[in-house]
Amino acid sequence: MGRKEGTEETEVWHKTCEKLKDFDAARKSAESGLHKINRSLLKLKDKSERDSVSPAKSAVKLLGYYQDALAKAEQELRLVQDASEAVNVLIGLREATERGVDGKRKRRKLDKPGPTTAATSHSSNVGSPAPFSGENSPEPPQRRKLDSEENSPIPLGSEVAVKPPDKDWLLAKVVGYRFDKNGEGKRKEKYEVEDVEDDEDHPGTKKRYIFPVKSLIFIPEKFHFESEHPIGAQVLALFPTTTCFYLARVMVPPSRNRDSPQQYIVMFDDDNAEQRLVQGRYVLSLPVKNVRLKA
Repeated sequence: MGRKEGTEETEVWHKTCEKLKDFDAARKSAESGLHKINRSLLKLKDKSERDSVSPAKSAVKLLGYYQDALAKAEQELRLVQDASEAVNVLIGLREATERGVDGKRKRRKLDKPGPTTAATSHSSNVGSPAPFSGENSPEPPQRRKLDSEENSPIPLGSEVAVKPPDKDWLLAKVVGYRFDKNGEGKRKEKYEVEDVEDDEDHPGTKKRYIFPVKSLIFIPEKFHFESEHPIGAQVLALFPTTTCFYLARVMVPPSRNRDSPQQYIVMFDDDNAEQRLVQGRYVLSLPVKNVRLKA
């Protein structure tokens, strides 16, 4: 389920070091330009030097030095901002590693619990779907659109986000589907999904659930920039080192993340304003209306 935290942290560390080296080189280059300006100003103060050189020529030369110094100062600013951003990401990864989750989900309640419905283990009956749909609940934008319920099921093995009753949004895989008839005799498509993580109470087994198609958020196999969420967008994102999704706000989208172009930098709700990296395909549109993050 993506790269391990240690590998990601090491990669960001190396990139941070490279950015700091680039900044140091730019700073030294800028200092050299300032020395040229100072030498030129001293020559203008020296009468013998001033008389031997055309004032117009000296002015043009000095102007060139100033323009070069300004360009280098702007480059320094860009580099120090990039380095600062990389350091902040590194700090976030390090703190997340130190806190650790010991292979289990980090439970962070973000909404009111739904009806209590016990989901069973892999070898028994499946659990009930979460109460997701309703008059004020639009279909998730990232849910796979079906040409017809009979002929175009979400492929087996596809990753989806689902919310079992009284649980967080979690990462699951489609393992089966069925067609039931409702009271009007119409076929209703439902999916059987399996939690990607072992049941904490029964290691070696995975819980399964049954959901209607409109309760699934389909996760594409690859991230596509055309579906990118803008800065400030409220999203549902996979919390690093866990298999749970939580409310977050986009701080830097992949197209503007030069260090990790396939990843977002997001800030999760109730996470002490930490900024964290999340793979692009695991940042999803909010599935329910009127969900708002804290200011």
